[in-house]
Amino acid sequence: MKYFLSGIFLLIGLQTLAQFQVKNYTNAAINELQTIEQVVNWIQFNQPDMVNPNIFSREVIDKTYLNIESTAISRAYPRSKISKQDLTTISDASTIVWYDRVIYKERKDKLKPAYQIYVAIDLAKSPYEILDLFLRRGKKVQIQDYSNN
Repeated sequence: MKYFLSGIFLLIGLQTLAQFQVKNYTNAAINELQTIEQVVNWIQFNQPDMVNPNIFSREVIDKTYLNIESTAISRAYPRSKISKQDLTTISDASTIVWYDRVIYKERKDKLKPAYQIYVAIDLAKSPYEILDLFLRRGKKVQIQDYSNN
């Protein structure tokens, strides 16, 4: 029993020491980057009320689910545990601006996908409209083609 409890405390200790790396991909131009990055930050850091008014239709995402996930993401992946963050800009001919944020858990020499946030926005309309919003735990889903550098 003593070893069992020691093992549990060890696992909890390792979990709290976990560091995360964030990789961001976008097709946003420099003048569009701040807007779409702010939307992703609102989702990740528990401010879904800022996102809700700009969602294009109710079919994009359930607002209750967004509130629950945003709270969970902000607790599981706080800013203080992010050790590295990269941004890759990809050029494409799309008029829709998209942003894909993948949070990776650092495991020894590898990175394991922990959470993915994808947002597509139509900035041509005023105010902008969120056309697509995708949240996923675990395995990363390839939504855009990142090979067009």
